[in-house]
Amino acid sequence: SLEALTALPACEQAIIVAQTTQNLREYRQIKHWTARHHPHYKVFDTICDSTERRQGEVRRIADSADAVIVVGGKNSGNTQRLAEIVEHVDKPAYHVETEDELDLAALARFHTIGITAGASTPGWIIKRVLRTVDQVPFRRGRGWRTLWLHL
Repeated sequence: SLEALTALPACEQAIIVAQTTQNLREYRQIKHWTARHHPHYKVFDTICDSTERRQGEVRRIADSADAVIVVGGKNSGNTQRLAEIVEHVDKPAYHVETEDELDLAALARFHTIGITAGASTPGWIIKRVLRTVDQVPFRRGRGWRTLWLHL
């Protein structure tokens, strides 16, 4: 984090790299701070293109949806970042590993639900989550509109 970086003592030589699934916005803040305060540090852009695209897509989904389901491992850094991005735009994020973890009663209050998944989430799990959400009965005359993002 930027806070952790600024707490470190200055070094004559340093290299900054990021986990390939790091939050892109946070990493850009770190690069900007480093360029201003320690321009001699070497910064390597190690965040993969698919991570950057996926994070941008989940922001767009969160902007359009009432809530977002993020499917993937609880220990997956990539999946955790996606859920954090949704929460950062003040939308409810439901991070689940399988369809069994879905809180259908909580989801029933939303009209628009986005669904996304971490990079390593198997397609068959994503499909089971989607099918489970699609089976929730209509309430008060409002139907579901599900945004599907295949990752």
